[in-house]
Amino acid sequence: MGADAAHPNPEVARRLEHIYTLHRTDIDFRLGGSPYAALLHKLGNPHKKLPPVVHVAGTNGKGSVIAFMRAVLESAGYRVHVYTSPHLITFNERIRLAGNLIDDTKLISLYDRVEAANAGAAITFFEYTTAMAFLAFAETPADIVLLEVGMGGRLDCTNMIEAPLATVITKISFDHMEFLGDTLPKIAAEKAGIMKAGVPCVIGPQMDPDAVLPVFENAAKKTGASLCILGKDALNSLPSGYPSPNLAGAHQIENAATALAAIHELEKRGFEVPDTAKGHGISHVEWPGRLQRITEGPISPLMPRGWELWFDAAHNDSGAMALASQLRTWKSTNPKRHIHLCVGMGADKDTNAFFDALEGLYDQLTFIDLPTSRKPQTAAQLAIKSGKQGHEAPTLREALQSLKTADSDEGIIIVAGSLYLYAQLYS
Repeated sequence: MGADAAHPNPEVARRLEHIYTLHRTDIDFRLGGSPYAALLHKLGNPHKKLPPVVHVAGTNGKGSVIAFMRAVLESAGYRVHVYTSPHLITFNERIRLAGNLIDDTKLISLYDRVEAANAGAAITFFEYTTAMAFLAFAETPADIVLLEVGMGGRLDCTNMIEAPLATVITKISFDHMEFLGDTLPKIAAEKAGIMKAGVPCVIGPQMDPDAVLPVFENAAKKTGASLCILGKDALNSLPSGYPSPNLAGAHQIENAATALAAIHELEKRGFEVPDTAKGHGISHVEWPGRLQRITEGPISPLMPRGWELWFDAAHNDSGAMALASQLRTWKSTNPKRHIHLCVGMGADKDTNAFFDALEGLYDQLTFIDLPTSRKPQTAAQLAIKSGKQGHEAPTLREALQSLKTADSDEGIIIVAGSLYLYAQLYS
């Protein structure tokens, strides 16, 4: 069984194992005329029966912005549906119904209904699971849906939503270039495909604004969307007096500011969100796997005394730059603190851009096998591809066991490169 399909409930696991095999070899999304559109029609077009939707695209920060928005809206008393990907431990994390993770019984029922309606047609894994989410959201009362794009935007199956209440585009960087293009303007154009006529689009702080903002501005003119660009039309940091985010890293201040700008667009459309709810949400938000300190779990006893263990989802240039900023902070506050970087990456990732951003900011490097990725890569392959010197380990557990002989009395182990590594923290 694939790691993605692993689940404590064997009935759920069996169904997940099936949908993870689904694909279309032609990679033809076609949205309006695809087998996916036919499937939604057979299911009664649940995507047309949803509560108001905020549609979120971008390369980095989508999940964090959604987490901030959910925390703020729930602090204000709203019932919030959320659809995000990928999951860290179990599939249930992808679908949150009115504040609660979807339960196994509901998952099984949704799968069986989609399977019966689809009748073997050629759809993809993400189309299948998005149809499940649309069904769940349409049938469970809530005040709003926070909907994360799977990949790109223009041709993503979540883009069947014709009239969202607002859209958000977070930071653009290089990822999925075989599908989205090999330049930032090309990638930005795909993300801009979620813009809709008369619908406000919040643009978060960008890695290269000169490359992508003209693309967004042109797309907004063509579609009739209104833009709110952070740093131009809204603050790209938190207003004075707001608490610090409950997520580590300077980049999370930008993500929180993006979420607040989106919340402001919702306030213009009838949502009432007091400042107290905004502050409470920002200071209490939870979003595991994003520069998260790991203090418990079966792997924690393997840590050398006096060391900290952190996990970060960074896997591309933009994510690595955000991680690099935090490594500089750690080094500046305690230059003697040893930083050990443990990395496992999929074979489709830009290894050079990742390591270039982190150059000179760690003291020791361990490569880890990543057999469960969609594009598996061994530690040895990653070492050769990166051209870096480091140890090699088949698992994170074995990498940490080898650190017991480390000379430094205190230090930080940071695990990065792929969300697929997260499950190893608890295995």
